[in-house]
Amino acid sequence: MKEAMLNYLKKFFEYYYKTTGFLPKVPFDEDLDTKLYVGEIDEEGYIQWMYQENPTKIDFEKVKKGPWRKELWEYVYSYFFLELDGFLDGNLIDLEPINDVSYLDYDLEQPGPSEYSEETAQYMDPIDMKAIENFFYIGNYEGIFDIYFDNDTGNIVTYDFDYHKKTVIADTFQELFERLTPSREKKE
Repeated sequence: MKEAMLNYLKKFFEYYYKTTGFLPKVPFDEDLDTKLYVGEIDEEGYIQWMYQENPTKIDFEKVKKGPWRKELWEYVYSYFFLELDGFLDGNLIDLEPINDVSYLDYDLEQPGPSEYSEETAQYMDPIDMKAIENFFYIGNYEGIFDIYFDNDTGNIVTYDFDYHKKTVIADTFQELFERLTPSREKKE
């Protein structure tokens, strides 16, 4: 999975540089502690950035912390990135930034849906709470649905809260990164 993720990161950066002439840019955030920023802030308040391999060495075969599958740990602990998107079968995927894993440690050690507070849970349909109890939030699909890692199956899924329906968009992280393309056009 780590190799597939790196291959996609390289394709993403190559495509971005080829179409814009510079590295990807994000709004500069002075409160964000990151070593990923490259260069200076531009006149619009944006700064370029570059992915990095996470220097923390983890033997993913021996991961014993928390209730989550090793694939999730490998995804979270492989590379840091600030903004990563692409297209899966022509549909936009926007992955949550991974800049510092220390804030994720708590979520990875706790079972249950990582992004929902107890306050949010009291307003959520019990059917949905049960359905997503072993999901880990990783991003957004077409600006409509959240994307999750399903810890029960290892699938990458969306969940429709209106219809209480889970849809598999990739069987694994490996497949997700192998099928993801940096542009809506056919694979390059």
